[in-house]
Amino acid sequence: MLVKPALDQRTAQFTSRRSKWGLRILPLLGAAALGCSSNPKSAATSSRDPDGSTGPSQPLTGCTAHATAHAAAAKVESPQPSDAPLACTVETGLPAINTALVIDDAGAILFAPAGGNTLALSRDNGASWETELPEGGDAGAGLWLHPFISRDRDTGRIFFNAFAIGVGANGCKAPTGADLWFGDHVDGTLEHRSVGCDSYDWGKTVTGPPVTDASKQALQASGYPNVVYYCATGPTLIVGPNRMCYRSVDGGNTFTRTASDAIDSARGQRGYPNQGAVAPDGTIYEAHPSDQGLAISTSHDEGDSWADVYVTGSVMTGPSSSWLGSNVATDREGNLYAVWVDDRDRLPYVSVSKDRGTTWTTPLMISIPEVAVSNYPNIAVKEPGYLAVAYYGSSDKNGNGNDGYLNEDGRAWNAYLVVTTNVLADAPRFWTATLTTTQSPAIDSLAWTKSEYVGPPAFAPDGSIWAAFVHAEHGLAARIIAPP
Repeated sequence: MLVKPALDQRTAQFTSRRSKWGLRILPLLGAAALGCSSNPKSAATSSRDPDGSTGPSQPLTGCTAHATAHAAAAKVESPQPSDAPLACTVETGLPAINTALVIDDAGAILFAPAGGNTLALSRDNGASWETELPEGGDAGAGLWLHPFISRDRDTGRIFFNAFAIGVGANGCKAPTGADLWFGDHVDGTLEHRSVGCDSYDWGKTVTGPPVTDASKQALQASGYPNVVYYCATGPTLIVGPNRMCYRSVDGGNTFTRTASDAIDSARGQRGYPNQGAVAPDGTIYEAHPSDQGLAISTSHDEGDSWADVYVTGSVMTGPSSSWLGSNVATDREGNLYAVWVDDRDRLPYVSVSKDRGTTWTTPLMISIPEVAVSNYPNIAVKEPGYLAVAYYGSSDKNGNGNDGYLNEDGRAWNAYLVVTTNVLADAPRFWTATLTTTQSPAIDSLAWTKSEYVGPPAFAPDGSIWAAFVHAEHGLAARIIAPP
């Protein structure tokens, strides 16, 4: 749990990094393939996604290795299957700390953050990148703190939010609130609004169906089908400790504060920066650590009231080494998936609930043997049982003894992307891609100044699965070609 003295320390460090993260517009950039001087495959493959789509439809870039097949608990298959999917990495060439990406129906990738106060756009599977600078708002006047991008899986609408430390947003009491941009195409016009007055950083946007009659009527009148939720920390900068939520019933044009906070210190809760998810029935979920294990704040009334459910068999009290290490996702059948770093071994686990969090499957440890500790796992689900988890892992069990958040831990951290198409089976097969090397790690000695989260993976229309990481403080876009 963060403590108050961390506020001045972090603010000073962000200020000192401002010249490096200044506003700039960059021309088209060539993307460097990580650890690769030539591309072993330049033609499209014929791998098939479980939903029947074939891909990828564009030439492959940066594909130098294959994913590893394994069962839960790091049990690697031997021999490895001959049809193991390729693992690919490309650099955006632009600075990044905290990362997320979305992919539109045409396969275009929008990567955030990159190049200071800009977004990076690729239309060719990461072979080249250009920058996009959203217009409007005050974010250009300050340093973007924890910018985040997401996409409504029902409508395709893209939401990008950024909190400018020391500036806030127009129409909000300074320096609160954030800038929000949204649009229906990756490279189309983005509308700008201010959101989250009285809240601060760690803002993230999720969408889902309405529950109340009033919201259903308002959405019908607005022409947009889903409620848009924006949640951020407050009432204090950085330290929170609450997760304050706002909802929009007109597609993101206007927001109102929910009647209560998703995570509230008055209810004895802690841990607030996760994205959350909305189920097909409109239930909202927000994960956080607790003395009873991984807790999930749950709302059945669009955020006006919340109650915790707990993942059976989890231990996650939220020490500084793992307090950002959890998230949730849902599928079209309403199954709830949770991922977290367990306090007992600091490894990533997944569990599933088919009844809104009342009961849970036995937790599955999803890393491979080389991973001794992990952090920042984030999850996305395509279909029931078909999920992807992006995270950082290190083979160094002990490091230098520091927490890896307020103080650098001395470990080399690599980027990992794990995919399974059948996590609901009795013995699911996982595919893990190791995306960086210990000779050139994603992060050299982890601390909040290097990274604080990984956005959820994204499923591309050609069947490949993408995730956004950092590599030597620059953006790294990685993918696994559709698993068999």
